[in-house]
Amino acid sequence: MIARPSRVFWVLLAFAATWLPQAGFACAVCFGDSQAPVTKGINFFILTLLGITLGVLGGAGGFMVYLARKSAAISRAQLENGRQP
Repeated sequence: MIARPSRVFWVLLAFAATWLPQAGFACAVCFGDSQAPVTKGINFFILTLLGITLGVLGGAGGFMVYLARKSAAISRAQLENGRQP
């Protein structure tokens, strides 16, 4: 069972947000030079992760389509031979 955050956690979070605003400053990607090397690196990293994710999901989806088509072909073949699937 996952414990819910206590009130102390929320009080400390509110304190940190109020008295330590520099902790909430954006990084160079969101706030700063858009041509910085860090920004270019993070953008490349994001595109790489998206490519990997889409590749894996595309492979899984393609395999599901392959199984559905194979199952439909087997069912058609059995119906043509007079057997029930």
